[in-house]
Amino acid sequence: MINFRSMKLGDLDSIYQDKELRPLITVNPKGQKFAVVIEEDGQILGGATGYVENNSALLQCIIIKNLEQKRLY
Repeated sequence: MINFRSMKLGDLDSIYQDKELRPLITVNPKGQKFAVVIEEDGQILGGATGYVENNSALLQCIIIKNLEQKRLY
């Protein structure tokens, strides 16, 4: 089952070490940052990061790691 959840501090190392996922945490936010990860069976498949401006959430980076997985969603 696929889960969307807030990024945790413990996720940072594994995301940074993965070249495909690294942009999720290295993009500079233009405001108050938010981050969610997409995981299945405890494995991070992707995520989205962005920032909050007034009452809006703006996306800066969306990643889904593998092409086969992209077709499923």
